[in-house]
Amino acid sequence: LKSGSHLPTEVPRMLGRLVVVAVDETPEESALGVPDVVILPKAQEEGLAEPGPSEEFTIVVDKEDSSTFGITVMQVVDSHEVTVRSIGWGIIHEWNVSHPELRVSVGDRIILINGASCLSAEAVAERLRTDWFFKIVLQRPPA
Repeated sequence: LKSGSHLPTEVPRMLGRLVVVAVDETPEESALGVPDVVILPKAQEEGLAEPGPSEEFTIVVDKEDSSTFGITVMQVVDSHEVTVRSIGWGIIHEWNVSHPELRVSVGDRIILINGASCLSAEAVAERLRTDWFFKIVLQRPPA
């Protein structure tokens, strides 16, 4: 958890194996002190798709000065799988409207960003916050 998180000290005893990172936060979330990294209980991990053959696809997006991605990503602790947890308003929503055949969906795994492997949710969030042009390779979960 990042320093200054507003999670109570009892939370570590309830921790599961998921790390969730908000790439952008809305003004409302910022005002409420919503933490950038949240670890969820193990029970919420059970709905994740099992690994298997799946489709990879690439999107290319450009972040303007005031643009936000509007997504959160999650990672199972002790794994290198980073997946899309939620999609709100922002660049990815605009991409989805313009490119329905290559729609980014909840559960898609983020494989590469600008040629770099995505080994942690924190690394993905940092890259999405700091870079301006993105070539993102994603992988659909198995059906």
